[in-house]
Parts: sequence; C-alpha cells; structure tokens
Amino acid sequence: MPAKPPIVVALAERLEDLLAERLVAVVLGGSWSMGDFVEGRSDLDLLVVVSGELSPVELKRLAVLHETLLAEQPEAAQLEGDYVPREWLRPTGSLRAVPYFRRGRLEPRPALMLSADNMANMRQDGIAVFGPRPAELLPEVTAEAVREAVRAMLHDAPAAATERAAAAEILDLVRGLCAVETGLPTSKSEGVRWALEHVASRWHASVLRADEIRRGATPIENEATLRRALADMRAELLLA
Repeated sequence: MPAKPPIVVALAERLEDLLAERLVAVVLGGSWSMGDFVEGRSDLDLLVVVSGELSPVELKRLAVLHETLLAEQPEAAQLEGDYVPREWLRPTGSLRAVPYFRRGRLEPRPALMLSADNMANMRQDGIAVFGPRPAELLPEVTAEAVREAVRAMLHDAPAAATERAAAAEILDLVRGLCAVETGLPTSKSEGVRWALEHVASRWHASVLRADEIRRGATPIENEATLRRALADMRAELLLA
C-alpha cells in the first residue's frame, strides 16, 4: 500500500494551485493511516487546514474543483473531509461549522463534523500530504476527550435500514466500545479483535459477518439477521 493514494495527491496539488498560500496542510487519516483500508470499500478521510475562513468565491471554485476531479477520476468518490481554518482547530474538532466534502463532492452547507476522536487520529496517525507533520500542527487530544466524543456517537440512534448498513453500525459499535476502553483512535479491525475478546460469544458470528461484508461479501438483504443483532447488541452493550 503506497504512503499516499494518487487521488489524494491529485487533490492536494489542485488545492495548492487554487488556494496558494491559503493552504496550510492536507492530512490523510482514517483507515488508510491506521493500515485498515479496504480497497473499493473504505473512504479516504482528509483534513484540509486553511488560513482564515474561505470566502464564497473560494467555495464556488472548490465545488468546481471537486466536480472536475470526480469527472476525471471516479476514485475521487472515496474522498471525504473538512476544510478547517487553522485558527478554528480545537482538541474537540472545529470551533465552528466548516465546509466539508462527502463522496468527493463539496456539500452546500457547513457543519460540525469533526470530533475529538477524528482529531486524535489525524494527529497521532495522520499522513502529511501537504504541509507540516500533523503532530506539529494539530492540538493534542486527551484520552478522556476521545472517550467523551465516542460515547456521544454511540448513543446516537443508528439508521440501519439494510443488512449492509447494520453491518457498518455493528463495526462502529465495537470500534467505539474499544475506543471508550482505551481512549485511543481505533480502526474497525481493532474493534473486531476487541469484540472477540470482550463481548459475549453469542455476538461473535454477527461481528465476523459484519466484517466480511465490509471486506466485500454480499449481504442477504431479505433477511434481518444483522439488523436484529444490532438492536440487541446495543441494548445489552451500551447498558453494561
């Protein structure tokens, strides 16, 4: 696995051309930085740090940049990330709502998407695609801040209308529980390993099946096995 995916390098180069000295850093985190990337399945999670708040004109140009990259290179649909002014960086994420992109496209409204566990991942494991090393740029995040952010996400009711969605939620559940225990950013594979050691054996088959689906297995959508397991696991494990 190369250190920097070509599509991420391409985005960083175009951002440098568009933003010039306003571009401070492009950091690649998530599953790629933790060695848990699944080709064709995983997203490429980015943090783009800029100097000062982006203007409406700059945002329009960024939207065009993203659309052009998608048209030229379909793998750009894997790109997800946030544009955060350096001055707004906090251990818990961003001081204010910021522009962000999902599935390669700039979304029309800013939002508070970053959390402490994202920031900890970017600082601890992130790869500098442009700019300084993440540890030199990003604020330090405490273990308790990671735990607090993950606990909040765990108690959000999941939207799992399909078996594939339920598989993703099961993996997020066990990854989150692992992070609450350790206070560290956690990959999905680490969450699976943690679950096989720490949760009741009756849940192991569901966790392993969820991981198989993540890695390319086809879910059986006319069944609701994982959807039922997700509901029962949440009811039991989040009350433990």
